[in-house]
Amino acid sequence: MNNSSKYMHKTYWNFYKYLPDFITKHLKKVNFITYGYHNITFSGYYKKNKVLIRIPIKYKNTNKYLVNHKNEEKIYSYFKNVFYYKQGVLVKKWIEGTTLDTFDFNHRKNNWIKLKVIKKLREFHKIKIDNISKFNWNTYKNYDDDFIRKTKLFKNNSLIHGDLAAKNILLTSDNEIEFLDYEWVRKGNFLFDISTIQKTLKIDKSTLIKEFKIKSEDLDIMNYIKGEFDKFAYQNVYDEWHELINKNLSLNSNVKNPGQFIIKYKSNTSSYKKFNLTNDSKITPKIYYEDNKVCISEFIKNTCIKKPNLRVLFKCAKKINFLSTKNFKKPIFNKIPIVKQLKDLTNNSIIILELLKIIKKDYSLNSFVHYDLNAENILFLNSKNVKIIDFEFAYWGNQDFNLANIYSSYYQNNLKVNNLLKKYIVNKNDFFKSLLLCNLFYLFWTLKNAQYRNDWIGLNIQLIFKALDNLELNLIKVSKLKSQLQELIKS
Repeated sequence: MNNSSKYMHKTYWNFYKYLPDFITKHLKKVNFITYGYHNITFSGYYKKNKVLIRIPIKYKNTNKYLVNHKNEEKIYSYFKNVFYYKQGVLVKKWIEGTTLDTFDFNHRKNNWIKLKVIKKLREFHKIKIDNISKFNWNTYKNYDDDFIRKTKLFKNNSLIHGDLAAKNILLTSDNEIEFLDYEWVRKGNFLFDISTIQKTLKIDKSTLIKEFKIKSEDLDIMNYIKGEFDKFAYQNVYDEWHELINKNLSLNSNVKNPGQFIIKYKSNTSSYKKFNLTNDSKITPKIYYEDNKVCISEFIKNTCIKKPNLRVLFKCAKKINFLSTKNFKKPIFNKIPIVKQLKDLTNNSIIILELLKIIKKDYSLNSFVHYDLNAENILFLNSKNVKIIDFEFAYWGNQDFNLANIYSSYYQNNLKVNNLLKKYIVNKNDFFKSLLLCNLFYLFWTLKNAQYRNDWIGLNIQLIFKALDNLELNLIKVSKLKSQLQELIKS
């Protein structure tokens, strides 16, 4: 792709920095599948071959990975269905089938699958690959004397998979077994894998003893130390990591944070289904992938700025106006997302409809508008540089709305701020209409959501009244509107 973004079959793909040109120039129809602790996974086509594409995740937004990719690289060099592998980035031939986590192994009808897994595992343990790292029982710092003593009973003399969860075992369309995800391959004791499949596939102990020619007491000991190993792994790494990558980072949307990425699952009400713009803009995070349901972008850590530079923010607001609107249909005031939501929030209240009528009159819709420029959606890299996120409500709008939105979020009622603002306003009347619309939406959203702070309500009302006072309206009408609005708020 020569270091440029690429559109593929209704999706946007921009992972070129992870893959060489000889791969990316032949990739087509890439689609997001899922994400986990270690990777984000896609399907696609490479030179007419359907492929699995895997991008590794860094741990806790560091430059470190949770897994040893050197071992995995040696494993994939052994197989012939891999088109590319480097430092966890993988492009391999797609294998049609179903992972075993979709089967119920309490039923006898699936016993034939268990026997196939056993056969495949025996074959895997016989593979000879040089210079594979040895399994380390103390990876997660378990210093219990009994645990340490029992781990020393087992020699590291076999190639082991290390993570044979049911989701990592595939029953192919030809009813063959394939193992997936070799990130935890090590030189270890083969009983480790046997203990894993005993639990995940509910295989009878007697069957394992017979098929692998092992001792009952050895399997019992392995089950104990593996159980302790897994417990410490989750206590020290995966419990916290699960919370980090799956916690909701936004009050208004389903946003996850796996490592160096942000994954946002779009709502059905989102008006802005595709950005098509952000990688050309210095004010938004890099977008790596996007389709109509999900957007994957870079994670940017917000720097705490005690006194934000409003000049920087106002300049940013103006830049947003010039982002592309080519994915929007013809601008219609009543289709502005926050207008529609405001009507719903107030059950089409007469006073709200009257206020919207006032705003709509001679209110031009000629620019790109974010519509939710609150402090949570403005990330400071430093005091002079910001990035804008979460375009859930973006749509056509007035060129002064982004300014009014930022002014509402960082309101400071002093002469210096107001004088600074004047330099950026295009049309004074449009600005105060925008200020009115912005704070009407925030006010009634706040009233409907108890988790929001009550002091926001007072600020929204203050700015609504300020907007009404500055619009070209009859003073008696303004007074009446304020009174009616206060009655609606009380109700």
